[in-house]
Amino acid sequence: MMKTTFAAALTAMFAFILATGAAGAHTLDTGGIQVIHPWVEASKEGDSLAHPTIVNDGEEEIILLGVDTPMAERVDILVDDRVVRQLAIPAEDSVVFDGEPFSLAMIGLKRPLTEGDNFPFRLHFSGPTTIDAHMVVGEATMMPRMTEEMSAKEPTSRRITVNHDPIPAVGLPAKTSDFPLCCGARTDYLTLGEAVYFSLVVNGDGEPAVSSIRPAQFGKPTPQKDVTPGAGILEAIATE
Repeated sequence: MMKTTFAAALTAMFAFILATGAAGAHTLDTGGIQVIHPWVEASKEGDSLAHPTIVNDGEEEIILLGVDTPMAERVDILVDDRVVRQLAIPAEDSVVFDGEPFSLAMIGLKRPLTEGDNFPFRLHFSGPTTIDAHMVVGEATMMPRMTEEMSAKEPTSRRITVNHDPIPAVGLPAKTSDFPLCCGARTDYLTLGEAVYFSLVVNGDGEPAVSSIRPAQFGKPTPQKDVTPGAGILEAIATE
């Protein structure tokens, strides 16, 4: 495993990318564990490989115990292309990557993975610590922050209707709302009438847009900066 110097440099590099908006990189930092740019290879069917980088900023070793996602039947942890039951990540800013390539095998895809899409996944660590994040499809596609230019490129017909709980952060009472979809948010693994959790960002038109949505049974997403959480019942999906 790589030690402090390279890990710190890697973290600083991604922090710079995030601060400048370059390539729209996404990093999740929870309880001393950083998940940096989790991405997965595009695939029409079968299986695929995901490539997150994990940084342990804590003072104790952590262990990755498992990963799950609604987009695959199961997810295997791979080191040197071999399945392992768990993966230890040393303390002192160590990074999961070195001479031992680390990846996640998504087995039994439930839908095709198209470049630019994103979907939820959950990492289970010792502690116990659970981290919810989003995987983007394609190495060059990092989760972007919504801008006016990007909003103009989003098809306005991609929308969902949700009977949601109050969302005070954006001034919405409990009601049924119609939201545009953005940032490659997927809906093809959702069922009308089911309970969902979703995340809102403000698009270039100044209105809330759904950047991600997941079945409630998969759990609440981890809070993130500039993202407003919501919950409700999915009533309609319009993708054309």
